[in-house]
Amino acid sequence: MMRFFVIATLACACLSAYARDCLIAVDAGHTREEQGATSARGTGEWHFNIALAKRLAVLLDKAGIPYVLINPDGDAIPLTSRPEAALKAGATLLISLHHDSVQSHYLSEWTLEGETHFYSDNFSGYSLFVSAQNPCYQESLDVARETADSLLGKNLTPALYHAEAVAGENRLLLDSLRGIYQFDELVVLRESPLAAVLVEAGVIVNREEELLVSTPAYQDKVTGALVTAIEAHCRRMRN
Repeated sequence: MMRFFVIATLACACLSAYARDCLIAVDAGHTREEQGATSARGTGEWHFNIALAKRLAVLLDKAGIPYVLINPDGDAIPLTSRPEAALKAGATLLISLHHDSVQSHYLSEWTLEGETHFYSDNFSGYSLFVSAQNPCYQESLDVARETADSLLGKNLTPALYHAEAVAGENRLLLDSLRGIYQFDELVVLRESPLAAVLVEAGVIVNREEELLVSTPAYQDKVTGALVTAIEAHCRRMRN
């Protein structure tokens, strides 16, 4: 009975989202204390994530699309509080922004300005993740597909290495052309009662891509693609 109640509650949250206008929850992954991956030059992933989140917020403002930034100060909060905050704000879609790394056995050492860092130039590109355990799975997948189509149209390339049969990877690749994976264990996707997509915008342990993802031109490609997908999401919410 309790299991049924939980599932029913999640489903209702999903369905109610379709009955009102759209609002986008923009989540900058990780925190100031737990910064996620470390880039090839020693910068914590969170700094890349929050920069991209703020750029997305600017474009959403310009497009007239309402949004809420989740944990903009990078406070130490549990993963489950991110979708909870999105739901509380009345969001219809959660976009979680991240930047990627690789498994440790692919990393090599290099020295920059007297400091040793770890890098891998063998992998690059974006990845998109959805969870089949999300009650709004189809809408999540639609947003991921539309985002990918726009990214491809801007000449960005998907990363396919997460599907490799190695420890720490072996993710289900739903669409190799678009770079969309199913990753049911991602808490921010699985625990979200609304549509949710996790975006890995680029591989920051790649020395060239680390610099690239920090440029306004690249950030505009990623956020512009997201806005295109978000606009389609909002049209569906209004119909």
